[in-house]
Amino acid sequence: MGRAREEQRRRLDRGVRVDVEPRHASWFCDDVYALLGAHDGALCFADRRSKVLPLVVTASWCYLRLHEGRAGPGYGDRGLAEWVDRLHRLYGDELDGYVYFDNDTKEYAVRDAQAVTCRRAGFAVADPAT
Repeated sequence: MGRAREEQRRRLDRGVRVDVEPRHASWFCDDVYALLGAHDGALCFADRRSKVLPLVVTASWCYLRLHEGRAGPGYGDRGLAEWVDRLHRLYGDELDGYVYFDNDTKEYAVRDAQAVTCRRAGFAVADPAT
């Protein structure tokens, strides 16, 4: 365990943005948050089937991974607006980071990415059906 942790520290010290998306509850602890925070590493914010993982800020930037919304693969305008609002509450207006849309069934990822981009820029979200 000690060698694995030391290797992670070396990777974090290379100046590359690193995020971690834990898949086990044991990773959600102060030791991991402190390690990430010491190296400006982001704890990935993830939404898996509407189960939101802990929103703990560990970096000056964010990484959000959207897997699937409440109503299926797409998030819809309300769901996306909630995520944009959450990120602004956590990081302020100078929000910096990445959003990865993993909900690619029926091209929802593309539509949702366009909607977030429009919302972030202050534009109205267009209905793709029109």
